[in-house]
Amino acid sequence: MEKLTQNAISRLLNGENVSKPCLQVLAYKRVVSEGQPRYRLMLSDGTHSFQTCIMMGPLIPRLEKGEFERFTIIQLNQYVVNTVQDNKKVIVILDPEVKWKGTEINGKIGSPEMFNFGAPSNSNTNTCGGRILAPSNPSPLRNPAFSARSSTTNGSGLFHSRNTSGEPFNEQRGISSSPNLDMNLNICRIQDINPYLNRWAFKGRATAKTPIRTWSNAKGEGKVFSFDMQDDSGEIRITAFKNECDRYYDLIEVGKVYTVTKGTIKTANRKFSQVNHDYEITLNSDSIVLPSDDNDRHCPKITFKFVKIKDIANYNVDSIIDVLGICRDVSELVTLTQKNTGRELKKREISLIDDTETEIRLAFWGNEAENFSASEGSVVMVKKARVSDFNGKSLTSVSSSFVQIDPQLTEAYGLKGWYERMRDNMQITKLSVNSATSDSGTWRTLNEVSVESISSNGGSLVFSAKATIVQVGRTQIYMSCPTTGCKKKLVDMNNGFYKCDKCQRDFDNYSPRIILSLAISDSLNEVWISMFHDEAEKILGVNGGELMAMKDNDETQFDELMTSLNFKSFIFRLRSSIDHYKEETRVRTTVLSVSPLNLVEYGKKLLSKLREMDI
Repeated sequence: MEKLTQNAISRLLNGENVSKPCLQVLAYKRVVSEGQPRYRLMLSDGTHSFQTCIMMGPLIPRLEKGEFERFTIIQLNQYVVNTVQDNKKVIVILDPEVKWKGTEINGKIGSPEMFNFGAPSNSNTNTCGGRILAPSNPSPLRNPAFSARSSTTNGSGLFHSRNTSGEPFNEQRGISSSPNLDMNLNICRIQDINPYLNRWAFKGRATAKTPIRTWSNAKGEGKVFSFDMQDDSGEIRITAFKNECDRYYDLIEVGKVYTVTKGTIKTANRKFSQVNHDYEITLNSDSIVLPSDDNDRHCPKITFKFVKIKDIANYNVDSIIDVLGICRDVSELVTLTQKNTGRELKKREISLIDDTETEIRLAFWGNEAENFSASEGSVVMVKKARVSDFNGKSLTSVSSSFVQIDPQLTEAYGLKGWYERMRDNMQITKLSVNSATSDSGTWRTLNEVSVESISSNGGSLVFSAKATIVQVGRTQIYMSCPTTGCKKKLVDMNNGFYKCDKCQRDFDNYSPRIILSLAISDSLNEVWISMFHDEAEKILGVNGGELMAMKDNDETQFDELMTSLNFKSFIFRLRSSIDHYKEETRVRTTVLSVSPLNLVEYGKKLLSKLREMDI
């Protein structure tokens, strides 16, 4: 019994603050709620046991590896006791430390009985331990917006955190300067935000903000924007829909500090967020977001982890990085049509270089593309750019990207000085290409395309190759939906109409589209490739309608056209990926673009390669 903290269970559940209690693990069970795995543990102090103790997030791998096996004694360095629905209590374990392994104890200590909630308890206090503490006499909240009738609270008092040095986390936080919040309001760290907190609040700096996005569908229409906030413990994504979008969009400014309380905490949607937090927050009508003291030491200035442009070649596709570079050129604003929706998108590309004498293309979208105003020689800083394999290695902005022109950073001043000294004496290596014949570091021979090389490159390999068509396989011409942006194959209704399952419409016409299967070869290997409509029309010299008519009416001419492709050489831009089919692993290669072989340019390419090899 001396290994366990006496009566810790009853003291915790009755609202007492117990510092670093030692408890024994009697059992645990995996549960899944809203897609988020958690473990429910039964803990004992030798006298009482309690079976609603929760471990989640980064603790799960430790538990599944056996660190908290049965009979293990753990010390709760950090925990939260919450009141949830129907006045039930939950102990959320945040920082457990193994004091004795289960194999060392090898049995249950004492004869613990299940804790009886018949004893009086304080249901209005969040009891916290270790670095998270609760005030023994919480000050009443004077703002009625914090009343217990809120759908996101259950009457528990707010708590405050301590940082790793043990200082109270809310000391001199500047909250009293906000007239709508009580000056004694206690807040938690962003890292500790989870669905088991009842009445929470936190303070952080806005590090990113998305444009407003609108939608309209059968369920209605609306608008949404998101912003990311950070303190010295971590970051989190916050989203505002409809009325809350209007309410907070103009208030939020990147770089400013805000206090946030009330909202729905749910599992983070990784499809839309690159923020490193298990949860995200959706604001509602009860939420409060107020500007706060900008000099709070617990809300550090936005920090950057810049990646040198040369090193981006080693990053996997979809990696999120920070980059700093000199703008070398800016393209015109172009309008593209999204294939699956037909929606128009604005795009602008720029070239960035840095002191590694390496260049990369960076694409901006939407408002960022329209408003981009940097000129040649400006320093461009982007926080949270996504690595892409479009036309070699390139970068693209995402909704949470933060962009600054000529930022006041030491690194920016140094890069500007380098550019002024070296601008006329640089030997630039390009990671991105504008066409299949451009110089890039992604030229390969066909024998380099293998399951091993693709796997080691993140599952996809994009490269250029000079190759010759040696065989024409099956040629498909299918009837596709005539709607702009939709390429879905139509179903012939046999009544003069064709149905598109995607658009849910019937048409009396269609758009013929081509798919070619070709074998191409270089001096070392032969591979089969798929070539789709636009590129197929280029090498055939006819459009889809003409090819369909030829196949239906003059099969001899059709065969001659297909045969004429044999032994023609092109510069192919290819994407190879791994395909799994019926327990067989194979390489699938598709054509991204095809260009005529320019012998002069290709000769220069070979000479340059020979020089690199010192031949």
